[in-house]
Formats: sequence, C-alpha cells, structure tokens
Amino acid sequence: MRQGPILNNGLRYPYRSENNGLFVGPSIPIVFFPNQSLMPNFQNKTFIRHPLENHNHQAHRTPLYRVVRWPRLCSTVHVEGRFMKYWTRYGLNVLACVAVLGTAGCISLFNDRNRIPDGMVLIPGGTNAGKNPPGEVLHSGIVYPDTYNLTVESFYMDATHVTKLMWENVYTWAKTNGYRFDNAGSGNAPHHPVHSVNWYDVVKWCNARSEMEGLPAVYTVNGAVYRTGQENDVIQTSAAGYRLPTSTEWEYAARGGLIGQRFPWGDRISHINANYRASADGVHSYEEHQGYAIETYHPAYRNDSPPRGWIRDPYTSPVGSFAANAYGLHDMAGNLLEWCFDWFPELEDRARVLRGGSWNSTPPYCRVGNRNYGAPRNTYPGNGFRTVLSR
Repeated sequence: MRQGPILNNGLRYPYRSENNGLFVGPSIPIVFFPNQSLMPNFQNKTFIRHPLENHNHQAHRTPLYRVVRWPRLCSTVHVEGRFMKYWTRYGLNVLACVAVLGTAGCISLFNDRNRIPDGMVLIPGGTNAGKNPPGEVLHSGIVYPDTYNLTVESFYMDATHVTKLMWENVYTWAKTNGYRFDNAGSGNAPHHPVHSVNWYDVVKWCNARSEMEGLPAVYTVNGAVYRTGQENDVIQTSAAGYRLPTSTEWEYAARGGLIGQRFPWGDRISHINANYRASADGVHSYEEHQGYAIETYHPAYRNDSPPRGWIRDPYTSPVGSFAANAYGLHDMAGNLLEWCFDWFPELEDRARVLRGGSWNSTPPYCRVGNRNYGAPRNTYPGNGFRTVLSR
C-alpha cells in the first residue's frame, strides 16, 4: 500500500495565527487514500503511515473520519474548510489528525495543553514547605508531623468530591465493559459525594472513567488493566488517564498555596467553612465559638435521628456547598475523607492513606497536615474520593 503524496504547492508547512490564545501550529496540506493516513511527526518533520480500518464508507452520506490520538496536542482541526472539533470530555488526549478517506484536506493542529478539563482545576507545580501549627495528640496511628515539605509537578484535580451521579454514570458503563466492584456506592442524593466505596473500587473506577472517555487506563496488575478483584500489587503507571492523588499531591493542593496553616482557608474553623463535627465552645483554641455546649454536627445537614457511629446514612453536604480554597478546591476539610494512592507508611501492605476529615470528624482531624488511614477493603460512610489528571 503506497503512501499518499504530500501536496507540494508551496503551502507545505505553512504557519499561520489562529488567534485563539493557544499554540499556533502548522497547517499541513495532505492527501488521504482509503485504508491509510498520514500522521505528521513534528519531532523530525516526517510522515508516518497509520492503517485505517476497512470501512465501507460509500454507505455513509458524510465523509468517514478516523481519529488518531497524540497526547497533549490539538483538539481542533480544519479539514477542507470544514470546521470540526473533537475531544475527550475533559480535553486532554486530543487529536493528532483526522483522516478523511479518499479526500485531500488541510489539517491545522493546535496545542490544547492549557485547557482546563471540565469540573477540574489546575494545581500549579512547585514547593510548599513549613511548620504545622502545634496541635493535639491524635489517636494511635494518625500522623501530624511538626514540619512538611511538599514538591509536585502541575496537575489537574477534581474541584469537588466525586458525586453519586458521576459515580453511577461510570459504574453503569464499567459493569458492561469487564469491570467488577465490591460495592455499588452510596450517596444521599445525586449531587452529594459518593461514599461507602473501598480503595479497590475507586481505583478500578478511575480506570473505567479513563476508558469510557477514550483515555488510557493508569492502573495495572501484572501489565494488564486493573478491572476486577482486590489486588494489592496495583501499579500506578504514567498513562494519561484518571487516577487518585498521591498523599503529597493531595496535601499540596489542599493547602492552596498557604504556608503553615491548619486548614485550606486559614488557621481557624467553623461551620461556615466546612461540614464537620464541631466541638463544644472553648475546647479548641482555633475553633470559632458557635454557641455549642456539646459536640454538634452541622445543623444544615444532620437528620432527625442521632448518628450511631458509622451505622447510618452520613450527614454529607452537596459538593461545592462551602467556599473553595485558593486553588478552587471544595471540601478539602470535612464532608468526606478522601482515598489517596499511597500505602500508609507505618502500615505498608495493610492500609492506604486517607486525607481531609469528614462530616463526623472533629476539628483536629480536619487539619490539612493530618495523615489518616484505612484498610483498602473496608468501606465507611465517611470515605470518598476525587480524581486527578497529570498535565
């Protein structure tokens, strides 16, 4: 099968401004033949042949397109003067080219690397180092270090917890595409966070969300995409799909650029800031007086029956009910604890890291410096998660 010719009419590799605030890439005249396409390789300015499926495109009233992905390049193309946009829902893996079978065309490539995915915020890379304010001794195992030093590359993070609605959309797709979960997930309402999902569930869900949206899955076991079972030897690859944050990424993001503060918004806490279990006035010097004589759940979200530990529906709040931190993240303290990818250092192979505090946490357990933990197989109505994408 011969390679289709490059149109050589003086327009080869022209550069022109697209005036869209994005990277200005080349506009490449090319000819496509059935069952083959030419994909530009900008590293060495050569063309690489890529086979196309043998479609019966005569049956279609419109030209048949085949998308060839090239991570972190354009999501906008021009083909023969017809404007066409294609992107994954969150716009990260984007087009290298679109092949129009049997048609000559001009393809313009734009760098969409700076487009923030829907529902996410950009966490700028850097270092945040400082001292944690002194605090109470917590129960056995929870870590609250005197100092911290956090360095990360930039990445994207969900602005809120994963909601019950979002969970169900992916979960439903996943069950018909080879995935098996331990738990169906619970939630007080569609826009409340999903809870009662274990670590294995949320890692598989991340893979399913990636595959559902056309992104490569991040998590593998023995080289295969992780879709079933409770596996402890899960590898977090560098693939461009959805994943859990590391504990370092989570804390760096939660601090929102603040140095040495207890909470994502500053040094004091009240029910204006977060959904948590408040202490009686005066118990904690950094908690605002709120007129409570005893420990009190958030009055806007508690229901009529008294909570019995974890054996009940939780007092969660709709995601985004409280102000975001400086990076645009909501509920980084309170509402639900969040699963991270890491093993808990003192409990390697037995517990994974949890961060952030929940609706049932008192102020000391909502501090951004706390590192909590949970057995990966266990589910709690105080645990949820959010996802990240590498940039």
